[in-house]
Amino acid sequence: DVSVPSPGLFIEIDPGAYLNMGSGYFNVSDRSLEIKGNGRISYNYSDVNTILFNGSGVTPKLTVGEVTIINNSPAASCITDINYARFYNVVFEGNVNICSDANVYEGCIWRFLNINIKSGADNTILDGSVFETVSVSDSGINTVISDTVVY
Repeated sequence: DVSVPSPGLFIEIDPGAYLNMGSGYFNVSDRSLEIKGNGRISYNYSDVNTILFNGSGVTPKLTVGEVTIINNSPAASCITDINYARFYNVVFEGNVNICSDANVYEGCIWRFLNINIKSGADNTILDGSVFETVSVSDSGINTVISDTVVY
């Protein structure tokens, strides 16, 4: 597990680097976490309650960009429980469960997966995406999917 220290944490993943979280996760708490780079992050959870980017408190902030996130989990766990999280230019492989409010996914590539926007995940935005063999299930409210290429 990675616990974000006060006042926050910036991680840059070098091109080609591979961060295997296994059953671990990022504990953002009420701090700020920014991850970017050209590497890969993978996780493999057997527990549906484990969340890759876990936050609590009043003002956790999460920004993730320009990495590949690979879900090797058989469990239907959430990518994050942090509201107002921002993901940009991320490649997602493996199923993605969106469980928090006002998350923005901009310019992301979604490959060979199911996107499940859970009930209670309101105001989700998937903008400028590429869906390659993707299925979307939306139980949220006010979901916006725009400027998307599907093949």
